[in-house]
Amino acid sequence: MFGPIDDAFVSIARPERFTIDGEDDEYFRAHSIESLGALEYESEVVPIAFLTDEAFLYFFPAIARMMHRGDKTGLLMMTEFRRDLFNAALDPGGEWMAAETIERLVNEFAS
Repeated sequence: MFGPIDDAFVSIARPERFTIDGEDDEYFRAHSIESLGALEYESEVVPIAFLTDEAFLYFFPAIARMMHRGDKTGLLMMTEFRRDLFNAALDPGGEWMAAETIERLVNEFAS
């Protein structure tokens, strides 16, 4: 299920800064994609809403795993709001299937 997502995001570099305000950088710096993806998403504990665009892309394979297991509403909203970010980063020429992959993921997890 996650193979296409992992493949699409494998070239995204680990950012130097993870959060908009820098307050939660240490939290994310302590995690790999694998360790973050193993967590249950709780907005009070895992401050994904404050990720920079670069960090959101980097950690998206982990976010997808959280969506699959847990409360999807907040994570789906954050993903929907950043749909253009995916296309710009993964498909600058407009030919890649970033939007299709994200759409399928969102639809699958939303049902």
